[in-house]
Amino acid sequence: MNAAEVIKTLISLGGAVKDIVSKHTSNGAVDWAAVVSAVGNDPTIGADVKRMIGDLRATDIGAAINEIAHKQGALTKARPLTQLSNSEMLQYDDLADAKLVLAAHQLKAAFDQNFAKWLVENALPILKAAAPVVLPLLL
Repeated sequence: MNAAEVIKTLISLGGAVKDIVSKHTSNGAVDWAAVVSAVGNDPTIGADVKRMIGDLRATDIGAAINEIAHKQGALTKARPLTQLSNSEMLQYDDLADAKLVLAAHQLKAAFDQNFAKWLVENALPILKAAAPVVLPLLL
C-alpha cells in the first residue's frame, strides 16, 4: 500500500468511526468505550473497520512515511526551507502533517478507545485538510 492509499484508508476509517461517535455523544462528551463496543457489535461497520485496520500494516505505514519524506526532499530540491515559495511551504507543511499523523498511527496497535479518539479527533481532521494537497503530490 503506497502513501496515498494509506492516507485514503485512514480517512475512510475515520469517517466510519466518526459516524458511530455521533451516536454516542452526549452534551459534547464522547463515550469512547461505547464507540469501540458499537464498532465491534455492528457487523457491517465492525467488519469494515477490522478490514481497514488489517490493511494498515506497520510496513505500509513506515513505507508511506518514507515516501512522504522523499516527496518533501523533492519539493525542497536541497534548498533550505526559508527559500521555498509560499505555495511550496504550504505543500511541505501538509506533507509534514500527514507524516506526523502516520507516525502517531505506528504507536497504535489495536482498535481501542485511545485509537478511536485519536483517529476521530486528531488524525481525521488533519488528513482531510491535507489530502487535497498531499494526495496529488504522492500520486
